[in-house]
Amino acid sequence: MIPAMKAYYEGWEICTACWDELVDAHHDSLTQYCASGYAILVQPKTYAGGWLSKVRQTVPANKDMLFSDFNVAHVTIAAVLRSQIDALKVR
Repeated sequence: MIPAMKAYYEGWEICTACWDELVDAHHDSLTQYCASGYAILVQPKTYAGGWLSKVRQTVPANKDMLFSDFNVAHVTIAAVLRSQIDALKVR
């Protein structure tokens, strides 16, 4: 995956990518977007607590979860990754 967008959250670098998925070859207007992403811990001491895991977090591409808007795809995948990161926090 070549990341198209990067963001940072609690010391993690979040990278997302998005691409066209042609839903119906007969109707170009039905083109939707598929997306995936990953997060890697680049600054572990940014968060004052600890981490249950420091392993790379991923959201794989899922053709059952298509988006009608490129930006919404990126925002949605990044939100899922932030939730995964939050679940790893130890206070």
